[in-house]
Amino acid sequence: MMARWKKALAAISACALFVTGLSACGSASAGGDAEHITLVVWASQEDQANTDSWLQTMEAAFEQQHPEYSITWKTRTWPRQTPPA
Repeated sequence: MMARWKKALAAISACALFVTGLSACGSASAGGDAEHITLVVWASQEDQANTDSWLQTMEAAFEQQHPEYSITWKTRTWPRQTPPA
């Protein structure tokens, strides 16, 4: 149950970062060049474990849907916390 909650929180956080990052960047230039942006995404270790894990899959899908942006992804991991006994 807690793992699902953490994944849901990671998904919501990632989406919020995508929207915030892109809305702050404005539109692509008139010349058709891709706008260069850097997005920092915080997620759990499980979401970053492999090259085919959830986070990398979402990043690749986002890049494919938005070719007007040249994105540098910076992923960060929050520390694992053990619940109180």
